[in-house]
Amino acid sequence: MKFTTLRETLIKEITHSGFFTSYRLGDIDSLKGVYIKANKDGIEIKSTNITDAYCGGFGAKVEREGEVLVDYKRFSEIVKTLDDTKITVEKADVGLVIATKSGDVTLPLLDANTFPNLENPEKGIVIEKSFFTDESIKNVLFTAATDETRPILTGVCFDIRKDAVRVVATDGFRLSVITRVVTGLPEGLIDKKIVIPSRSLSTILGEFRELIQEVRISPDLRSVEWIGKDVHIVTRFLDGEFPPYEKVIPQSSETHIVVKVADLTQPLKTIGLFAREGSSMALFSIEGDLLVVSSVQTAQGQ
Repeated sequence: MKFTTLRETLIKEITHSGFFTSYRLGDIDSLKGVYIKANKDGIEIKSTNITDAYCGGFGAKVEREGEVLVDYKRFSEIVKTLDDTKITVEKADVGLVIATKSGDVTLPLLDANTFPNLENPEKGIVIEKSFFTDESIKNVLFTAATDETRPILTGVCFDIRKDAVRVVATDGFRLSVITRVVTGLPEGLIDKKIVIPSRSLSTILGEFRELIQEVRISPDLRSVEWIGKDVHIVTRFLDGEFPPYEKVIPQSSETHIVVKVADLTQPLKTIGLFAREGSSMALFSIEGDLLVVSSVQTAQGQ
């Protein structure tokens, strides 16, 4: 394999693929790598962390076809340090040779035969792109769990109704819910709950939102495809039953308090310095027309 391409193009594509590699303890080497295949049509690049599968592509001058699997971090770091406009990448007996006018760098290769076979799922149900990519969804991501003790809580639940969808995330202590009006959903999705890993959703919203042109849900409701020009990402839904979040949402209340965001933010920042040393709680009490916010007494003060 041997091809030449622009440095900026290679950096962009390698960075995109890197979002879907995995370096967690115990992961196999193939999940740390990016799979690069050169053919007459250009360059195909793939990566996977098992939950997500990424496939991208870009144009290049291909002198010799072939395929390699190389460690993402090493490859990315080397390419970013090079300052030439064009870069030649070649598979050789000694490894992967990255050549510029200034010199060559050689990296060891991973076994390309160990890279998982990323088969395209059966053509799924096309839905409105904004269903999963609306900006408002970012408002619930912060309450999803990061601890994988209960994997289902690391996801964002889309509770689909006939004319609306509730987007829900919780880590067992905090709960965020937004309700969006939607119309024209396929019958097969009504009254269903699907849970997408919050990390995957955050990556799509933060890095690929503008590139995505079409969104499809697999017929078996087990994955979602994000499709755009020169990019194809598949994300598996989380298995399991999402907690009955409706039970912890008060159905009625006797007291309503309206506070300016700025007036509440600063006291909470100060209280947070003490709360994290104790119970991580803030206390709210009403005294006349004042809302008093305080921390629990700790050895560090109050």
